[in-house]
Amino acid sequence: MSLRFFDVTFRAVLVGSMLICAPVEVGAQSVDRPDKPNREKTRVVSRPQDKDRLPLSQLTTSKISRDVDAIRRECVQYNDVYRIDCLRQGIDMMLATLPENSEYEQAKNILGKTSGQLNHIVSVYQDRSATKLVPAPGANPRFKKQRQYSAIKRNTVALATKQATAAVDEAATSLLRSSENSERRYAHYQEISIAVDSTKTLLRSS
Repeated sequence: MSLRFFDVTFRAVLVGSMLICAPVEVGAQSVDRPDKPNREKTRVVSRPQDKDRLPLSQLTTSKISRDVDAIRRECVQYNDVYRIDCLRQGIDMMLATLPENSEYEQAKNILGKTSGQLNHIVSVYQDRSATKLVPAPGANPRFKKQRQYSAIKRNTVALATKQATAAVDEAATSLLRSSENSERRYAHYQEISIAVDSTKTLLRSS
């Protein structure tokens, strides 16, 4: 009887081991199967703003360069106490003509910052007792907007000019750096950067 008991026990253990080791077929609905990718994870969401963004164009880039050159040629005619505000307002007028939602957006942001820096310089050093300068008709044929320029104090011209030059330098450098990852974009932004950098001549001649 003892032998029969051990024989039955051995067979039971053997059958149990076989059941444990038997392979289990993965169901067809398993989310881990490589041939059933999770479509939610691989879905690409399109961004309409990328497709709708207006591209760079040589026509617009050349217009920006000519506008900046016209600003420089106008401002250099004035007494040095008015030049920084002239440059600041010229940049603002030029930016107002650029298209919205375009590949010039970074250029607008960079030059908008420059305008803010120049405005701050004028505010800090402004000569409130000085008469504001009203440009003669046709002073800048590219911009017809009525405007008047504020003067800075005569004894602050050197310091204010140094700060304005630094702001222009920063803008010219930022324009180049912002387009380094695109050869096509770099060509346009380089042209704008060169035009912006040229405005330092009106500050140096102060």
